[in-house]
Amino acid sequence: MIRMSSMSTFFWKFLFPGVWIASLIWGIIQTIWRGVRFSEPIFEAKTIFGLIFFSAISLIAIRFLGSLKTVTLNGDSLIVSNFFRSIRLPLIEVAFVNDPDMTSHRRISLSLASRSAFGDQIVFMPPFFAAQAKADLLRSRIEAAEKAEAERKT
Repeated sequence: MIRMSSMSTFFWKFLFPGVWIASLIWGIIQTIWRGVRFSEPIFEAKTIFGLIFFSAISLIAIRFLGSLKTVTLNGDSLIVSNFFRSIRLPLIEVAFVNDPDMTSHRRISLSLASRSAFGDQIVFMPPFFAAQAKADLLRSRIEAAEKAEAERKT
């Protein structure tokens, strides 16, 4: 078995967004508390801007990091997990492997030929410096699985 996703997936999927949102809530509580205790205005422009800014970043973090899965290559199939549930996907079900994106997480998305329990796209975060190598490995294994499937049918 070859682990395709980074060991830090759990941190980025659960801990970072959790701490970020907890900090946002703490900031809101502190703003309200100071307003009540020191009779400061609560709804100043900078407070509203900060709330909108940090809320937007929270939504972006949940959108991009919450969909991360762990992916392990096991022979001619992938084991995909969201930390609560695992499924096995045959490699021939992967229709397309996108190159790692240019974000700091170098996410790779797999487009599936048919819908799985996790949808029709699987997104995972490989180790940063091995992202392109992991995408190339997946492509070569998928190509080999497709050739083997075609030979078996003939």
